[in-house]
Amino acid sequence: MDSQIDPRIIAIAGPLPTGVDLTANTAASDRAAIISVLILALTAIAFRFTARHIQQTRIHWDDWVIIISMALVGGTAGLAIAGGHYGAGKHIWAVDLGSLQQIYKILFGYTFLYSASCAVIKISTLLFYSRIFLSTELLFSLSMRFGYFLSISCPIVVWVTMGNICRPLDHFWTQFAGTKGTCIDINTFFLALGIINTINDFYILLTPIQHIFRLQISLRNRVGIAGILMLGGFVCAASAVRIHFLIELSKTKDVTRAMGPVFIWSDLEPCIAIVSAYLPHLAPLRHIVWDKISSTFGSQDAKGTGTDSKQWKSAT
Repeated sequence: MDSQIDPRIIAIAGPLPTGVDLTANTAASDRAAIISVLILALTAIAFRFTARHIQQTRIHWDDWVIIISMALVGGTAGLAIAGGHYGAGKHIWAVDLGSLQQIYKILFGYTFLYSASCAVIKISTLLFYSRIFLSTELLFSLSMRFGYFLSISCPIVVWVTMGNICRPLDHFWTQFAGTKGTCIDINTFFLALGIINTINDFYILLTPIQHIFRLQISLRNRVGIAGILMLGGFVCAASAVRIHFLIELSKTKDVTRAMGPVFIWSDLEPCIAIVSAYLPHLAPLRHIVWDKISSTFGSQDAKGTGTDSKQWKSAT
């Protein structure tokens, strides 16, 4: 069996371990998962703008910014699928050196788009907070500014680091061919990036909580608003799962096999964030649909429901 393996791969990863199935390949299931969450995110954006159109409210900055994030996420999805084409999802002993280098070229570009997509989604969320929480409190203002600082600075740090990750730069993907050069600890960098991104996700999630419970509305409504925003916790969960797979990637020599779930969760995280950003806009759309259903069946409660939708109209 070893005679069928690229000897340069054996030099990199060692001999084929006993029991490894070289025909195993998760690329198809990885691709299906990525496309599924991408469609889910696109659907959420479509519903978001549908709500705007039905309510005849103007499109805000957070709406435009979320479109930019969707374009970036689409780019990362395309790169992840391309990675699967070259062997991400296969065992490293089942790919040749050329394919391994292509995967690392893809990974290099992927990191730029991924960090940008996460940052833009966070900025969209903060713009939404700024619009619905018209607060003059110094603490809230400082919290928002710090959130913007974190969101903008993180991709800049990533881009600068990736631009200097190896000397020469192409050593990032040619190192496997034995070229001369030096790189920082790549796996540690990616893991640190994942941890910092997760911390930022938690910060963005928790920023409005204190302000929500100071709103002059009923406790039930405050809990409801907080609950909707806290659904963004799914983003933090996805980010934490991604860290788990980054740790697995840092420990193994079977890097191509480990990259499959890393690509999946790196796309799933921003897609969930886009869906979570849509959830606060779900209430007015739900009320409008209920109004139409109620009016169709002659419900006496249609007026009350309509009032709620108007209240949401000004908020969203």
